Parts: sequence; structure tokens; C-alpha cells
Amino acid sequence: MQYKESGRIFWKKIENIKFILTLNDTAIANMLALTEPKYKKFKNNELLPALPNLDRLCIRLGLNMNHFSLGKIDYMSLRERFYGNSYALPTKYDYGKLSKSRTIINCLDYLELKYNENVKYAVLSHLQIDPLFFKEDNRSMNINVISDLCALLKKTFHFNKDDFTALGRWSYEVNKNKELGQILSSFQNKYEMFEAICNGLSKEFEKNFDYTLKSNSNNRIIVHSTPSEEAKDLLRKKLIGNTTTCLTKMGVFSSFTKYQLLPTANVVKTKCIYQGDQVTEYQIIT
Repeated sequence: MQYKESGRIFWKKIENIKFILTLNDTAIANMLALTEPKYKKFKNNELLPALPNLDRLCIRLGLNMNHFSLGKIDYMSLRERFYGNSYALPTKYDYGKLSKSRTIINCLDYLELKYNENVKYAVLSHLQIDPLFFKEDNRSMNINVISDLCALLKKTFHFNKDDFTALGRWSYEVNKNKELGQILSSFQNKYEMFEAICNGLSKEFEKNFDYTLKSNSNNRIIVHSTPSEEAKDLLRKKLIGNTTTCLTKMGVFSSFTKYQLLPTANVVKTKCIYQGDQVTEYQIIT
């Protein structure tokens, strides 16, 4: 019964795809690498094609197999990407766009290093985002991209606290030779650098949070972070991000000292908005 239901759901979604992409059965059969007689047999009996055939279809459409079962397909984004707009985003990422694509580029680079290129592309297929979107640092999207990415890494790849902070720390390796890395390296010392980050430079990363420098001496830099009013208004929620994205941010903060040719800092979180506090407090110990 479960297999039969899966077949019914699959062919219902295929009909939706045919409609939104204005395709016919011949085109879908070609994507599945099936002859038309075999295609009709599968379709008429609501049978699932073999995994290699399904994989070919997923690659062609930029989806994964989960989207043909319980996952939701953003059909309008699919249409845009299918007909050449590689920068189209699913609806849930295409409003309140206060994040920059650079916040994901280091994550994707880390995944490719830790696993392989196929894993990176599989993650992007899950998010229904074309890899070309992340070829530039400054494309706009909302924070839901990294929230969903981290949720996927926790559920499927079993990322823990150390994994997420390592993900954030990798931002230094990706940005050190880029314009942002040059800016962060240009300050006289770490104290001047963190003062600039909290006085507006953070907007080069994202505009979802406001940062306040509470202490900046004695090798202990304390930064408070709160969701920006703009983000809360555009995203229509009070809490922005989640606990896992907060862990990646700890990794990013710990990497900042490397731009000053110093060892990676130790970052401790002493308050957290996701645990009921009014602010998240990061103590950067150098």
C-alpha cells in the first residue's frame, strides 16, 4: 500500500510539472530515459520508475527524490530555473532578503571539502537553488536559506556543535583573499576590527541582526546580538535564525582574529535569545 501511494504521489507531481513547464509525456519520458511504451506502462499503473531513471529526472530538474514523495516542490521557482533563470529562488527565500550569498558559500565549500562535490549539489537540490546562484558573494536571499541548510545538516549528516562552529570558521578560508578579507585585515588590531564590525561592517555579511560592542579590552571582547527591527518586520517573526545558525556564527566570530594574523579565538555564548534571553552575548577570548 505504501509503495502504491508513493507511485500515486509521484505521478500527480509529474502532471503538475508537465503543466507548469508546458511539457508533454515525450519530454518527461526522455528525462527518465524511458521508452514511450515503458513510460506509459509506469504512468497508467502509477508505478515508480527505477532509481537510476528517477535520478536522471532529478538531475535534469534540479530536485531530489524526496521532492517527489513528501517534499514540497516550488513549481514557480522550478519553471524559472528550468527556462534559464539560474538565480531564481523558491518563494520562502525570496522575501526579507537581508542575507548575502557569501554566508552560504563558505558552508558549501566546507561541505565539498568534508565530503565531495556531489554532496554539495545534493544539498542545493534539496534547497531547490541552482549552484550558479552562489557564484557571486553579494546575491540577496533571506536567512531561511542557512536555517534550512543547518536543519538539513543536523538531521541528515548528524552535525553537532563542533561541526557547526567549524562550518562558521571556514568563512576565513573562503574570504581571506577576497575584498571582505582585505577589509578585515586592514585594521590596526583586533579591537579596532571588532569595533568596525559592530559599527556597520557586519552589514557586509547580513542585516538580520544588530551588533553592539559591550567590552573591547583585556583579550576579552564581548558582543551583543539582537534581531534587527527590519528583519523582524520583513520576515514577520520575532526570532530570526535558530540555535544551529547561532553556532555557525560562533565559528565566524572565532575566525575573525585570523585576519589579524592571530590564532583562532575561543568563543563562549553566555546569553542566548533562543533560550529566552533578550540578547545573545558572545565572549570572544583571544
